[in-house]
Amino acid sequence: MLRVHLMQNWFALSDPAIEEALYEIASLRTFAGLGLQAIPDETTILNFRHLLEACDLAEAVFKQVNAHLARKGRLLKRGSIVDATIIAASSSTRNSASETQRCTRRRRATDGVCHEPRRQACRDV
Repeated sequence: MLRVHLMQNWFALSDPAIEEALYEIASLRTFAGLGLQAIPDETTILNFRHLLEACDLAEAVFKQVNAHLARKGRLLKRGSIVDATIIAASSSTRNSASETQRCTRRRRATDGVCHEPRRQACRDV
C-alpha cells in the first residue's frame, strides 16, 4: 500500500485514478508488487492515506524516500502518465484526390512536369 501511495503522489492521481491505473498499467502493478487479483479499491487507498495523515507519517515517509533516492544518485519529480495507445483510424480523404492534385501537392514542380513515375504533367501552381 505504501508504494501505491507513493505512485499516487508522484503522478498526482486521485484514489479512483490510481485504482484504474493499477488495473491498466502492468508496470505500476509490478512496482507495487500486486497482481490483478490483489488490487486495492479506492476506499482502501483512501483509508490508508488517511491513516498516514492521521499519524503524521506521510511527510516523514516522503522525506525518507527522497533521501534514499538522493543517496542512489536519483532525482524524483512529479510527472504525469500519458496514454500512448495506438488506435486504428480511417483512411485519408486525400487518397480520393485527382492525379493532378496529388502530383501538385507532393511536389510543386517549377518546370510543370511531375517527377514521380507513371504521372502525367502537373499543372503550374
